Amino acid sequence: MALEYDRHPHNNHGKYRYLKIDTYPYVFEIYEPNSIQTEHTIDDLKVGDKIDIYYYEIADTHEIELNRFTQFIDSNGLPYFIRNGFMKNAGYVVSVLGVGLAILGLILKKKGIIKN
Repeated sequence: MALEYDRHPHNNHGKYRYLKIDTYPYVFEIYEPNSIQTEHTIDDLKVGDKIDIYYYEIADTHEIELNRFTQFIDSNGLPYFIRNGFMKNAGYVVSVLGVGLAILGLILKKKGIIKN
């Protein structure tokens, strides 16, 4: 576990963690504030600890050799990192705003305020 990674010197080192495991070719970049509060944190992990890590990849992962999509990290059945649903919630907000603007546009067009 490290607070910085040579390819990403611009990141806020206090909030990012970099994790390399021997069974995966890329480094994991983990944004610590994006975690649900648990009894243990990823800072409690030590070299040699056996962990289960759940993640997904996109094409960019292979190009930059960095995985930013860690979902969970567990060790001995205890959670050390659980990604919160911020992105999902942000998606809901953007979707609701889009639908709201579309409805508003239809209403304004029907009242003649907006013309073709």
